[in-house]
Amino acid sequence: MARIYPYLFCNDAIEQGPFYEKALGGLIIDLRTFEEAPQVSEEIKERIMHWY
Repeated sequence: MARIYPYLFCNDAIEQGPFYEKALGGLIIDLRTFEEAPQVSEEIKERIMHWY
């Protein structure tokens, strides 16, 4: 099966994950936030950087 690696640049990506799981019939098994990256501002640290 093909894999899709979308990059969504929005403030509410955490809320959009379940929509894409259902719409594409996939499963999100992991996610990474900007908090895990070095030197990130406080205002974006909770945002999603990667879905897997």
